[in-house]
Amino acid sequence: MNPSPRSREITWSGPSPRFLDSALLGNGGLGVALSTRPDAIVLHLAHNDVWDRRIDESHRDEILSFDEVFARVEAIDPNIAAIEDDPWFAGYRARMVAAYAKPYPRPLACGSLILGFEPRDVQVVGTRLDVLTGLCRVDLVDRGTAVTVEVFVDQDDDDVHLRCTTPEGEPAAAPFTRVRMMADPDGPAPEQSDAAGGPTTFILPRPGDVPMRDSVTELELGANALGFTETLPALGPGAEADGAIDARLAASTRLARSPRRDWYGNEVEPAFGERYLERIEPGEPFWAVLEFRHSYGHGAVVPGASAPSARPAPGPELWSDARQRSEREWDAYWGRSHIELSDDYLESVWYRNTYFAHCAVREGSSAPGLFGNWIFRDIGAAWHGDYHMNYNAQQTYWGSFASNRVEQHLPYVDLVERLAPVARGWAGDYYGMRGAAYPHSAYNAPMTVNPYPNPVWAWELSESPWTVQSLWWHFQYTRDLDYLRDRALPLIRDVVLFLVDYLSRPQTTRRADGLIHIFPTVAPELYGLAPGLSRNSDCLLDIALIRFVFDAFARSCDELGLDGADAQLRTEAERILAALPDYPTAQTPDGPVFVSIPGEPADTVYNVPIPGMTVFPGEQHSWESDPQTIDTLTRSIRRQRLEGGNELVFANLQAARLGILDLERFTRQLRYCELGNGTFTDMALQVHGRYNDATDFEFMEKKGVWVENFALTAVINELLLQSYSGTVRLFPNCEGLSHARFSTLRAPGAFLLSAELAEGVVSDIRIHSEAGEQLRILIPWESGAVLTGDTRRETLSAGIVTIPTAPGEDLVLREFKPLG
Repeated sequence: MNPSPRSREITWSGPSPRFLDSALLGNGGLGVALSTRPDAIVLHLAHNDVWDRRIDESHRDEILSFDEVFARVEAIDPNIAAIEDDPWFAGYRARMVAAYAKPYPRPLACGSLILGFEPRDVQVVGTRLDVLTGLCRVDLVDRGTAVTVEVFVDQDDDDVHLRCTTPEGEPAAAPFTRVRMMADPDGPAPEQSDAAGGPTTFILPRPGDVPMRDSVTELELGANALGFTETLPALGPGAEADGAIDARLAASTRLARSPRRDWYGNEVEPAFGERYLERIEPGEPFWAVLEFRHSYGHGAVVPGASAPSARPAPGPELWSDARQRSEREWDAYWGRSHIELSDDYLESVWYRNTYFAHCAVREGSSAPGLFGNWIFRDIGAAWHGDYHMNYNAQQTYWGSFASNRVEQHLPYVDLVERLAPVARGWAGDYYGMRGAAYPHSAYNAPMTVNPYPNPVWAWELSESPWTVQSLWWHFQYTRDLDYLRDRALPLIRDVVLFLVDYLSRPQTTRRADGLIHIFPTVAPELYGLAPGLSRNSDCLLDIALIRFVFDAFARSCDELGLDGADAQLRTEAERILAALPDYPTAQTPDGPVFVSIPGEPADTVYNVPIPGMTVFPGEQHSWESDPQTIDTLTRSIRRQRLEGGNELVFANLQAARLGILDLERFTRQLRYCELGNGTFTDMALQVHGRYNDATDFEFMEKKGVWVENFALTAVINELLLQSYSGTVRLFPNCEGLSHARFSTLRAPGAFLLSAELAEGVVSDIRIHSEAGEQLRILIPWESGAVLTGDTRRETLSAGIVTIPTAPGEDLVLREFKPLG
């Protein structure tokens, strides 16, 4: 079965100049946002590896130890309205967040290619982006003649290939009159700027000018090329530049420095990086290659300003070779899994987000921050475009596992390994404990200390187990023991060490009720630190994730046959598990619901969907839980109140895992959050949490491309195949779908499964076992099933069965149909 979605294209009609409506292309490192103006096609460049890596760690010497801060916080008057009203705490918090108010670190925009034309001659008809091949086509009319500009990003190199064609695909002349390679107009923020949320915008001194910084140099590359190089800010006074970026365009057509008229009527030389096309022959076909290079991160090298390109000149051979290589890469990518749904819209959501994920993430490049590799001016600079470890950084990868694209998770593993020294230092220096305590926020920069040690959020205990959770999933889905031993377990062990020490403090057993209370902690995005720490214990998410990570550690020890110090640590963890409190609940007229902390009202407005977190991400409850728990979970998920902005994937994934997702309601929410380029943004939903009636409900949409929402594939995967509980369940949430089909979705145990549902009936189930594990599966036929393989045939009863498998074995399950 080959992927053939009915809606394989994302389309735009007419010009689409807004950056956040751009066509998104990429190779997981380089990102290109293609927009169209009435006078130009514009390609904006950014790269996951390229950041302004300056970092202010001047708060280091003012950080008090956890014990000191805890003692001072406990001494604050419990009757004040907010803990920030205490002068000492307000001053300490201000010092701890001062560095975060700097406009750096942040991902950097890497410049733009502008292909300009005369609107009196040329009009933009529309844009088409093929998500199966990564080819973007901009359709133009040039003085009555149709011409198409084709663009794609090379999947092997950080290059962008362009050509012009007729509607029949034959080479055509360019409709452009000028081209320009321009560095980002803003660039890294000046050192004196202290404006949070983005760089200072330059004021244009007069019409027509775009000032360039001293750090930007135009390259002299001959008659058929142009480009620039930009040195990046030094990491500190007296240090050398932190590298450079280099963007250059080579064209098949000569590019001339022709003068033009400015706004004042004066004849002026072309602007920085600007050239005009000089056709040698009428109808001369246009081919071009944009090369992007950077000089730090993963061994990349910027060629010298005078270095010629080593590649052949742009033309049909170069285009054909690069196109074929990229098509092979896309074919292999889509061959890992695909789906079909009778609901065209939900099917297109899966394909679009699977495409975007490939553009944003690749092994060997840095993990994308909040807004990935699509950055322009201050778009993508909010919250430093950083790694938020209380779900944002993790969510991007939630769809990769079941979609059979586990390699996409490796940049996240790299990220956690890079953060581990800071986390170990924070556990030891701040807490005086073993192991690793991960920060709330982190950067793609040379950090040596927690960059945001504000106790209001730094005390969110859930963030450390959450940081390493997916490392265990990676092993479950691949059964790669070398990965578990060498990469995952050391990081998981460190978090367990920290949690064991934290939960062995005398403050956790003050109540003399025989329980170990999680104290203090902070519920995700709720309450902060309350006066008297009255809302800072026994958070539902903490309990669930502590259980998860302790279990992952124990099972890792079993898998690897570990004893000694690990056995002792396991015993300590089991002692704590046995004494953890129950998940907090509150009563409603309809029955109990889960809440974030003990004593919380049932109608609290949450930022993230805490009431369903024992299902996901905690994975402590599932469709196999007892009926009373399922009843409470169903009620909790259906009546939870969410302010919006962090729930589009999260809340719907929880519902799908229980099999209670309302597909019509889900679709309406998707359309509310959908942008013109096919991506999905974060939108506010309701007031009476942190938002009020004056809140701009679209404020998050303007911040950038929320790559976390590419994990919408995870929600749709859960409609088709569930396996997180240890039991495979097929099509558990497909009410309203007349047809559904999937090929080689991945399940824990390293199984690849394929199946089809038509009018409520499941047909053959195909299973490939990579590792030879036992498969536990719910047979979907009341009459039972027939299992066949190369050397086996047996009849299985209905219900849940366990099937032994061999490595590399292929099996088929068919409905058992008794004779007669």
